[in-house]
Amino acid sequence: MRGKFAIAMLAILLVGCEGQNKDGTPSNTTSGEQGAAGQKVTLTMAVPILPDGVDTEAHGGKRSGYEAFLNCRDTALVYNKIPYPEDKPPEGKYFQFPDFNAGVQPGFWDKWQLSPDGKSATFHIRPGVKSAQGHELTSEDVKWTIHRGYALKSVYYFMAAIALNLDENNPIEVMDKDNFKLNSKGPNPLLVDLWTNMAWPPYDSTEGKAHATPNDPWAKDWFIHHCSGFGPYTVESWEPGKQVVWVANPNYYAGPPKISRIVVREVPDSSVRLLLVKSGEVDIATDLRVEHWQQAKNTPGLIAAAVHCNCILHGYMNNLFKPFDDIRVRQAFNYVAPRMDIAEKVFGGLATPWETAYHAIYSGADHSLWPYGETADYDKAKQLLTEAGYGNGLDVTLSYSTQLPELEQMAMLIKPNLAKVGVNVTLNPTPDASYASQSLARKIPFGLWVDTYIQDDPIYQLSLYMYNRDAINNHGQVDDPKFREIIDGCRAKLTRQERIDCTRPAQKEALDQAGFLYLVEPYFAVVTRSNISGLTYYQTQALEWKYLQKK
Repeated sequence: MRGKFAIAMLAILLVGCEGQNKDGTPSNTTSGEQGAAGQKVTLTMAVPILPDGVDTEAHGGKRSGYEAFLNCRDTALVYNKIPYPEDKPPEGKYFQFPDFNAGVQPGFWDKWQLSPDGKSATFHIRPGVKSAQGHELTSEDVKWTIHRGYALKSVYYFMAAIALNLDENNPIEVMDKDNFKLNSKGPNPLLVDLWTNMAWPPYDSTEGKAHATPNDPWAKDWFIHHCSGFGPYTVESWEPGKQVVWVANPNYYAGPPKISRIVVREVPDSSVRLLLVKSGEVDIATDLRVEHWQQAKNTPGLIAAAVHCNCILHGYMNNLFKPFDDIRVRQAFNYVAPRMDIAEKVFGGLATPWETAYHAIYSGADHSLWPYGETADYDKAKQLLTEAGYGNGLDVTLSYSTQLPELEQMAMLIKPNLAKVGVNVTLNPTPDASYASQSLARKIPFGLWVDTYIQDDPIYQLSLYMYNRDAINNHGQVDDPKFREIIDGCRAKLTRQERIDCTRPAQKEALDQAGFLYLVEPYFAVVTRSNISGLTYYQTQALEWKYLQKK
């Protein structure tokens, strides 16, 4: 799933856990506990920009939006958490990490069964799951949410129609109040696994219907600033451009979180966010620029944490425009991309070169298939450009948003490397709103983009950006029948390892097609006061507030 380019960047906070019970509920909470001596506990965060709203069907792709959705609606199934499993960055020691290899665990659903042919799955709703408004989760909520997604043709529609390939004539069967069945047009293990995705949660349909109108039958206007879900928090107040106040859901199935009130303040300036967390006026500062995160790392009383996450930063080369219609040009650009320089000089080591077909934290991402080497190969790039008819050089324009200074720094490193093989690059910084709309309309030949892919499944990952020109993240507009044939031949595979083995040729094909200028995987980084504990990582780079503790 796409995260809007301008916001999704490097220093993003997710909040933590000290573990989970076997049934997936947080082990650091007990019913009714609200901190020391039963006192109410407030935590304050400083973020660069508030979410556009709290409805997954009408958001602008901001990281803060993902955070709002997750804490309002939660996920129906979960991954257990383990200590951060990598050595780099060392600041990852502060995080818990999803255990993708252990399989999904109960959340709202306490029982489920994928059919032997993989075309349907049945689910049983855990007793006692209630929204903050006191409405019990039922099969009718799930049905209403899915039909809402089909009607609004947005994120939920992508999940239902593309990721799950649901039978649009009979996507869901309500068996009774607590049991339902999903029906896909073909075998699909994501019928179960996709419930770990914060973009696929059930809504409180009772509350939604209460706020529907003839002109707004799905309550879009109401849902924008009102949380009507079954997650750990709900919105108390919303002041656009200033702050959002959240309070714990007293009915949350795992017990009320230890932090009872979350104040999220909009503070656009990274240096000001750093000053606020230093002074103790806020407990957490997110999305800091690298230099500010590094200052915090050396400041007593603060914790600067970072983890190798699923954020990717790349260039896209739209092959509907010359010279990018020639695969040799796209490959040549990848042979001279300054990946290591970007990781070190732009991100101060808070990034790693991107050298796999999809993000390296996910199962099956195969480094052995990488064709472009570890350092720039100018001779190979010149050879390819000459073969493509550009031996005497060519001119291109590299566009990027002005929202993030790191993007201009990256462009300044890309420009001289391409100049060494005869490519004259004109830089085109563009205001973010204009840049995002042009990029999403596929009107920019060569640009920089940030993305976050959520689901740990190779077919989901690969289909997002190269299955066809309509694929949601196919900014390069690559149309490769061979790639599609491989993916289609793997869809019936039901185990993760079978899907990895089957799609390995598609990984190679994607890398060879070079629809992306593969650049870096920025780390997920955060600064907290030292009395904040329980950091965890969720794959949309969003804070799971239910795990936070404040001493």
